[in-house]
Amino acid sequence: MPRFVVLTVLILTATQVEAGTSVLQSVPLPSKDQVRASIESRGRGRRLVMLDGAISSDMRSRPATTSSVMQGGDTYASATVITSLPFNAAGTTIGFNYDYDASCGVSDGAPDVVYSYTAEATGEYLISLCSEVTDFDTRMWVVRDDGGGMYTEIDCNDDGCNLLSKVYVSIVAGSTYYIVISASCEADQGSYELSIESL
Repeated sequence: MPRFVVLTVLILTATQVEAGTSVLQSVPLPSKDQVRASIESRGRGRRLVMLDGAISSDMRSRPATTSSVMQGGDTYASATVITSLPFNAAGTTIGFNYDYDASCGVSDGAPDVVYSYTAEATGEYLISLCSEVTDFDTRMWVVRDDGGGMYTEIDCNDDGCNLLSKVYVSIVAGSTYYIVISASCEADQGSYELSIESL
């Protein structure tokens, strides 16, 4: 039985004792659907999510489709490779280093993480952190690998969707691009959800 249900029974029983009613009085337990409905109705902020009978804590309410966890790497050399599109994954910048800077926003030592993608087709792409999962003021930029240790920033965004970031980029088949997720100050770090799709 989930732990929070047991606690609910104990609290109700204690209330009944104080009211002078019988401890043996039947206390109806909520059904699984009622528990889930109560959890899902909590709105923004910390909430509980039922996952296969277990309870996990989440910083913000998630959209209907939950992304998988695929943590970004620390540098270009250790970047997490994106193998196919569309792409959708969650990660965190907490515990990572400040390695790179870009042209948009203001940098103050914020940690960053990196993904890489070698384009299969030339075209327009939307790269976004605009999700309820993303819980800090982000900056994001895209860098093209020109070879020989040379890199070119092709787009950068600070507040494309309120305090979150998104970029529309044109990329060329066969070229490798690095997507860097960061923030504007060292104290600004947290969880994010990255999505990439062709337009």
